[in-house]
Amino acid sequence: MPEIQYPGTDGKNGYYRSCPDVYIVHRECEAVTRYELTAADGSKKQGNLELEGQGTEAAINLSGECFHDGENILRVWMERKEMDAPEKGDAPEKGDTPKGKDGQEDHSLSTGEKIVFSKEICFLVDTKAPDQIRFFYNRSVDKNLILVNEALEITVKSEDAGSGMEAICY
Repeated sequence: MPEIQYPGTDGKNGYYRSCPDVYIVHRECEAVTRYELTAADGSKKQGNLELEGQGTEAAINLSGECFHDGENILRVWMERKEMDAPEKGDAPEKGDTPKGKDGQEDHSLSTGEKIVFSKEICFLVDTKAPDQIRFFYNRSVDKNLILVNEALEITVKSEDAGSGMEAICY
């Protein structure tokens, strides 16, 4: 089966704060490993890996440049060579493979099928900083001063369209 290497998330809520580097390694001589990355901006990168000559492995690096802020979907599948291969870029239909307990597709050798392995991984990327922090007061502000002899309520707000706020420190 192909080996898919990627770092764990480094942000909150399952997000990557920097785009990951992903390596796909193929070591099976009787099969072809295919991949398709659909980036959050809609662009696609696809290809296949197979052993050539006396080689023992073939690999591809999907660098961080392939990923964009938002949801990036990587699909990797392995097909037996003796079966007729689909046209280049034909990915198995979404939902063809049962989901594992982690919610990601994971399918191992089944008899009678040309696809012997399939996995889908979702990379959530948020490299953009949250919006600027805004302050709101329950009293009027005059020349950046608030002069009161009673309780003052200050509300601090910011928004983030991606992974959310980890903290606002004041």
